[in-house]
Amino acid sequence: MKQQFPWISGIFILMMVLEIGGISPEVAHGQFTDQRYQLGKRLARFERGWQSATPERRKSCVEPMEQAVSSFFSLKLDAATRLLDIAFLKTQVFSPEVHDAWIATNAWSMEIETPWIDPNDARIRFRIKPAFSESGPNSGPYTAASIPSETQLRLVLGDGGMGSLSLPMTDALEWQEWQLNSLHPGDFSIQAHTQAMVGSVAVDMIAPRLSVIPDLKNRLAKVELWYETHRRDRGTTRIATARSLAKQLLLTAKGNATEIDLPWSKWLRDWEVLGPGGTSLEEWIASTEAESRWMTLSDGQRNQSVRLAIPQGGQGPWPVLIALHGAGGSENMFFETYGAGRLIELARNRSWLVVSPRQTLGGLAMNVPQILDALEEFLPIDRQRIGLVGHSMGAAQAIAQVSAHPDQVQAVVALGGGGNLGERVDPSQRDLLREIPFWVAAGDQDFGRRGAVKLANDLREIGATVEYRTYDNVEHMVIVQAALDDVFEFLDDCGSGR
Repeated sequence: MKQQFPWISGIFILMMVLEIGGISPEVAHGQFTDQRYQLGKRLARFERGWQSATPERRKSCVEPMEQAVSSFFSLKLDAATRLLDIAFLKTQVFSPEVHDAWIATNAWSMEIETPWIDPNDARIRFRIKPAFSESGPNSGPYTAASIPSETQLRLVLGDGGMGSLSLPMTDALEWQEWQLNSLHPGDFSIQAHTQAMVGSVAVDMIAPRLSVIPDLKNRLAKVELWYETHRRDRGTTRIATARSLAKQLLLTAKGNATEIDLPWSKWLRDWEVLGPGGTSLEEWIASTEAESRWMTLSDGQRNQSVRLAIPQGGQGPWPVLIALHGAGGSENMFFETYGAGRLIELARNRSWLVVSPRQTLGGLAMNVPQILDALEEFLPIDRQRIGLVGHSMGAAQAIAQVSAHPDQVQAVVALGGGGNLGERVDPSQRDLLREIPFWVAAGDQDFGRRGAVKLANDLREIGATVEYRTYDNVEHMVIVQAALDDVFEFLDDCGSGR
């Protein structure tokens, strides 16, 4: 980035408005959440494109990605969304016809009235709407006139067996009803793409997920009654998790949006098991396999929202990787983006437990020892194999945590930041820090590079073992994805104990 990054003007405003919270009620409503949803979907799509792109194409992505990140922190979310699309296109080799059709299609996105339906009322109300507020400089807003009259919109639910629909795309600018076929419970993707009648170019459009939930009205009434009874309860992780699930279910029932697609059918079943069912966390985890779980850890005084990827199979004890997201993100970042969730895949291949806690500018609600204590109550973790990985603000948090609790951590990775170590380290803790291997990295176009270099130098000054790496043609957002293979090689080399 060629100019000074607007931390003061952007980041504090962003936190006040979006509150980092990912799925918290303060975030889960209104225009900002919808725009964050679009940004997340488009960022993950770009990351998948970047993963398979040639070095030359990756290099061409640096400038629009720098501009996208800067626009995000300046709260120019429309501009950030456009720039992510530009960055994605630079990873692809499209014919001119497909290129133009892709741009025309991805100026729009699909919206559904509610993310869940009862199979007894198998209708989806939907429409398409502009993904950006304006079509470009001096060109006015997107309208029906922006869509070629012959363009068709085709929708498919799941594998197609539950319903499909085709209609003129211009008709879908107004709310439409889509009558579905035989439905079964679960969480399903909606596939949406445009089809030009001339040229036969089909292009995918960003579309949400849909949850099919039987007896929806009665089940939600039970959620509301339970929540009103238990909303002020203190105590266990089970109750805190059930309460968080109930709160978000009720908010979504009122029409509030979320920043990502959530598995509502699974969330409702989880609440029924943990809340009124009273099932223990151990039984809940053992009873169902899940790619990830949203939980609220509690020690009776503090509550920490986390998203977990729990190893499938085997009895543990499992190594733990605590993944700390950057500013403007949430506990969902390492699962949905940062390489479209590659960190989770790489950790799962090693049977590591991944814990991604939500944090704000004020830090974590629980520190690392408290998080580990809470996890240890219901999961078999190996406290001699604890790693931290953080990006940007998360890198600074990783350093803050290991500086305060060096006896709790075996290895630390700081990406795109880190800052001044000297201000954080108690002199009495320096001997313990020298026993911990650190891996620090930044992109050559990364605005966090200065902080990463400063951290590496500070670590060397106290005699710690540190490896520093600069990645060519990489900016602040892509540094996580660019470094992941090397990060896991480093973590593998750290071994199984001190």
